[in-house]
Amino acid sequence: MQRSEDAAARWRELTEAFVAVGFSDGDIESLTVALAGILHLGNIQIDTDAGDADKSMVGDDGALELAARTLMVDPKQLRLAMTTLQAC
Repeated sequence: MQRSEDAAARWRELTEAFVAVGFSDGDIESLTVALAGILHLGNIQIDTDAGDADKSMVGDDGALELAARTLMVDPKQLRLAMTTLQAC
């Protein structure tokens, strides 16, 4: 329990610092949502396609759906972005 209380106290301190430097409540909410979406991306399991070692696929649709919903993006587009190699 102590750890979650420490985390909550640190989060309050961080949001108070955001306010002190001029972030609006909307700015803080947008930042929080973006951060949550990024963290949800880390829960998406990417597996190799059993039929083709050069292809990948999402192993957990629930994690992908949650990340897409949080980031307000189309789950199909997120799946494509997470499983397609694109040269820069």
